[in-house]
Amino acid sequence: MITPFPGENFVNVELRTEEGIQRAIDLNVIGSGLVDVVFASRLNQVKSIFHPPSNQARCFTLMRHPVDRAVSLFYYLKNAAHEQSYNKEMSDMNIDEYIESKKAESDWMTRSLAQDKLQGGVLDEDDLFRAMKFLRTKCVIGLTSKFSVSYRRFEAYFELGSPDQAGCENKIMGDLALTTKGHPKVKPGSKTWRALEDLNHYDMKLYNYAVQLFEEQGQLFA
Repeated sequence: MITPFPGENFVNVELRTEEGIQRAIDLNVIGSGLVDVVFASRLNQVKSIFHPPSNQARCFTLMRHPVDRAVSLFYYLKNAAHEQSYNKEMSDMNIDEYIESKKAESDWMTRSLAQDKLQGGVLDEDDLFRAMKFLRTKCVIGLTSKFSVSYRRFEAYFELGSPDQAGCENKIMGDLALTTKGHPKVKPGSKTWRALEDLNHYDMKLYNYAVQLFEEQGQLFA
């Protein structure tokens, strides 16, 4: 347990790797009663740390347009010397060279929800169907492009609320704004934009489906 800020306690378990997820299982992190919220990207794998019905999870996710996500990741990785995966080659690349180098991510969202495809492998329509089903049946959908509305939905669904909630939202919104303004944009419809759409063919379909779910779920909060 660590306390990086007054009143904010975190259990220091790494859920971005298979090894970290297994460690959480071995430590029975959820059964310990120490954890209220889990942040994870490997949703299909991390579900194994829960033990329904005694420890049942409810999932929410904040979805970002795949091209915007890919562009943001590129500019982050160019300067992320602190990351173990840092590749100095990228520091001298432009985004088109990055795409051509085959280092650009491909369909990360779909892979994270498909079985055994996160580290590679050819995706197909069945993988997309499984990813769509996971979002439809397991998640309250939020969109970074509609953050305030998404935040209110999460707040209502999970019965969140505290005197500091406005400050928390403002901080998150500020962080998102800095992330958006911190790098050059790629023009929608441009050659680079289309190349990133092609690399994220299934993610584009999954994102469009998430937007549809977001609209449909709005009826639950009317």
